[in-house]
Amino acid sequence: MAQNAAYAPLFRFRILTLLPAETRDADIHCTTAVHSFEDIPKYPYRALSYTWGKEEDGDPQVRLNNILVTVTRNLELALRYLRPKSQETTWWIDQLCINQEDKDEKSTQVSRMKDIFSSAEEVISWVGESNSDFRELERFVKEHQSIFQKTKPSTRRHIQHNEIYEKDVVKRLPSKVVMPVIDSFFDRHYWSRLWVIEEVVLAQKRRIRCGDEHMDISELRQLLKAQKRFWHLNQLPLKWLSAFGMKAHSDMYLHDVLIVASDASTKKAVDRIYGVLGMVTCGKGREIRPDYSLTACSVYCKAIDAIVEDLTSETKSRYIQEKFKERIREKCEHNPFAPDSTLASDPCPEAENHFGDLFHRYDGMIGLRRLWIKVLNSD
Repeated sequence: MAQNAAYAPLFRFRILTLLPAETRDADIHCTTAVHSFEDIPKYPYRALSYTWGKEEDGDPQVRLNNILVTVTRNLELALRYLRPKSQETTWWIDQLCINQEDKDEKSTQVSRMKDIFSSAEEVISWVGESNSDFRELERFVKEHQSIFQKTKPSTRRHIQHNEIYEKDVVKRLPSKVVMPVIDSFFDRHYWSRLWVIEEVVLAQKRRIRCGDEHMDISELRQLLKAQKRFWHLNQLPLKWLSAFGMKAHSDMYLHDVLIVASDASTKKAVDRIYGVLGMVTCGKGREIRPDYSLTACSVYCKAIDAIVEDLTSETKSRYIQEKFKERIREKCEHNPFAPDSTLASDPCPEAENHFGDLFHRYDGMIGLRRLWIKVLNSD
């Protein structure tokens, strides 16, 4: 989104300083300073997690390093609410801290998302302006906290088995009242975006910002846990309950994080892979590096290769692995498992559709097993 003139060449990372303003409708001014990744702990900052929104929603501008740059409407709105009246604040915000027109810089910065978000003193999830449903949700969260705090600390680990707690939750937070409010909150576009999963999981401290109001994600998670038995497995709040409970240092393979992100949306096909790499801690998926010069087909081929390798590395299923690759080759005219130089070539016309569909339908362990059976039984 931002114009090149506002940026110097970068192989490190930028921290944004948001300048204060007395009124919300005042022009937005900010500056950036460049730091090395090794120096991240020396410069405290918050990281903003948000959705870009629709580019056709106007073309608001902010002044960055004394140069006017265009941002999305949702980011402009967030900056107006987050900007204090009397003091500067420091942030990492992708639209303004990455030159979006430089593919090499973008690839480098995306590969360091884990460092950037895990090192931030706090990650703020901007979900939009407040409304009556959010204020009601805040009330439910506080009500649940009062019930939770009444229980003995020794019983909180297994609180769902505490009869007194259960009775209080049913009486004071009836599901027929609470669940529609929770569902309304998770209907916000923010929760459907793929990138925010990684951003939230990697955070040391997490807080939701909705207009002028805010909420601690850990307290929201406790309310979700209290209500989870009333949801179906495919419902978004339950999936986010799982994501909120994930730890950045857990053993996670590429196929694990793709399962978590299976229903999330992203504008660029390659970001379905790149947007979860920061959560991958095990297996061949760690070898994938963001490269925005590659085709979507090439990136999906690498991902499939990593998944198949991880899922068969400790079994006698090398035969399945080779049959799987053989079937994939038939869908793509170039060799999807050849060296990187071959992967950078133009894919066959149907490849991107095929691999996008493959991940949409087969991004879970069960789905992959079913796919293997299809591979073995097909002609």
